[in-house]
Amino acid sequence: MVKVARLDRAAIFVMDEEKQTLSLVHAVGVLPEDFSEIKDYRVSLSEIDNIIARTAAQNTPVFVEDVAGSALNKDNPLIRKFKPKAFILVPLAAQGKILGMLVGDQIQNGLNEAFPDKEFLTSFANQIAMALNNSNLYRKLAESEKRYRQLIENAHDGIWILDDKDNLILANRRMSEIFANEHLIGQGIHRYVDGENKKILNELLDQNKAGFIAQGMMELKGKDGEQISTMISSVPLVEEGVCKGSFAIVTDISHIKRLERQLYHAQKMESVGTMAGGIAHDFNNILTSILGYTALLKGQVQDRNAQKHLDVIEKSSLRAADLVQKMLTFSRGGQIHKLTPIDVNEIVLETVRLLENVIDKRIEIQLRLNASPAIVPGDATQLQQAILNICLNARDVMPGGGILGIKTENCTISNSYDAHCSLAAHGKHVKISISDTGAGIHEKDLGKIFDPFFTTKPVGKGTGLGLAVVHGIVKGLKGHIHVDSKIGKGSVFELLFPETDTEVVEQVATGHAVGTGGGETILLADDEQNVRDLMRKVLTLRGYKVLLARDGLEAIDIYQSTKDAIDLVILDMMMPNLSGRDAYKRLKEINPAVKVIFCSGYGLDHEAMQELQGGGVCSFIQKPYNLEELTRAVRKGIDSGADLHN
Repeated sequence: MVKVARLDRAAIFVMDEEKQTLSLVHAVGVLPEDFSEIKDYRVSLSEIDNIIARTAAQNTPVFVEDVAGSALNKDNPLIRKFKPKAFILVPLAAQGKILGMLVGDQIQNGLNEAFPDKEFLTSFANQIAMALNNSNLYRKLAESEKRYRQLIENAHDGIWILDDKDNLILANRRMSEIFANEHLIGQGIHRYVDGENKKILNELLDQNKAGFIAQGMMELKGKDGEQISTMISSVPLVEEGVCKGSFAIVTDISHIKRLERQLYHAQKMESVGTMAGGIAHDFNNILTSILGYTALLKGQVQDRNAQKHLDVIEKSSLRAADLVQKMLTFSRGGQIHKLTPIDVNEIVLETVRLLENVIDKRIEIQLRLNASPAIVPGDATQLQQAILNICLNARDVMPGGGILGIKTENCTISNSYDAHCSLAAHGKHVKISISDTGAGIHEKDLGKIFDPFFTTKPVGKGTGLGLAVVHGIVKGLKGHIHVDSKIGKGSVFELLFPETDTEVVEQVATGHAVGTGGGETILLADDEQNVRDLMRKVLTLRGYKVLLARDGLEAIDIYQSTKDAIDLVILDMMMPNLSGRDAYKRLKEINPAVKVIFCSGYGLDHEAMQELQGGGVCSFIQKPYNLEELTRAVRKGIDSGADLHN
């Protein structure tokens, strides 16, 4: 325009719509140092006394032929700096909007007669305005594209766009992470699914091609063939009634599926544990009778052959009792009656000393103990058994040697998602990690390894109760267990237990001699006839008087009528009509000073033990018990009163 209109100087002001101001942004025919002085010059559209603002408001070119003789403010920074004799103002408008203002002048003279008319200038300015408008549109489009590209790239979910041939034409960063491939564009989406998942994907895309929104759950193939559980929501991209492809949001729900599996496994283990506990209870009642009557016969039979036969019966029964004990340890509540502060590091060290005698010398034990104390509420014997069981399993999967790693550490489980301890309580924990370099556990077996009687060992090489016992012990200690294993890369067992600040107290073992009765009266309540008869014989032989009850209700009736004569009550925990625990509460109402011994073939969990602590409860005896254990507990209960112990 400067060339066509034969101007010496010209400048452009650009409109700021948000601030409603015109700002000087560019000039020609002006020295750089002069322009730098006035480049920040702005005119508000509300300044109606300013000719630039008035011209913008009127949207009509303005000629000022004689600046000196005009009513313009001569102190205006532009007039004072450049001293124009005459100048023109041409609005830059497009689509009914003022985009800016063009100002021009001639240095020596006023505007000459050959200067184009207003219509020409308006037409010329419109071309400039359209160029500015297009530039703004392209800039906004680029900014919008950049903004939405950032939204897509930084989205937590995967996003893809497929063409009508099901090839990827867009995939964000999350999709690259899921597929472990940065070069997805142009690839067919079907290569990332197989089996039943391919059928699900085809059905989803067919719905899109029919013009419908579709959603489905399927597993996509990730790195090294890893299956990633996803929820895919896909919409068709339609142009002129024809589906040209689809747009999908892909949500990784692997952690949700993992939680579902953990929850299902926990529920299954609880159900199996309840069943195992019930079976163990019945077996222990039977074994109590077998072992008790065997002991009685051994004291009465003199024949050596008969004694040998009785020894076989006793040993076989004890083996059965050990098996039942493992089932009880696995089952809900386990056999952990009292949790006391224990040092995990000390238990690990002691376990390693035991392992050194039974482990192949080709297996290297790598031990890393936490420097600070690792104290948890627990049972030293039970925890050692759990660690030992895992280590012996690790030994068995490394017949040619390898590395057995045992590490302890203090850790804090936060509210953030953690796949390893998603079901664990939050807060400070002690973690025991036991790793091996064996063959690993197949993924299909990982969910079964804690099931009772499940084993991958050859027939006759294992009972399948080792890890079931570990699970029961860890649960009984209020802990959590996680296993990570891959074929060919070994396994890692992680045991997490809540940490405590309580100091470890050395336990001093105490004993109590087997005593005889002095005519004291004992009320015995048990729903098993054989157990009642056995205990009556044993206690009668020891010098006690015995009253029998078939259940809790009968025990209450007998106690109410003869309470002054009864020195001790023995209650089985699980009885029909009225349980041992409920019977105990009723007895306490009748006589707050009542002395009670509990016995059970099922076991007594930590909460129940705390509930019954003191207040007349003398002890708890686990079936099957030997006769000396029974008579010792009876004598102690009568002599010393309430003192609940393991």
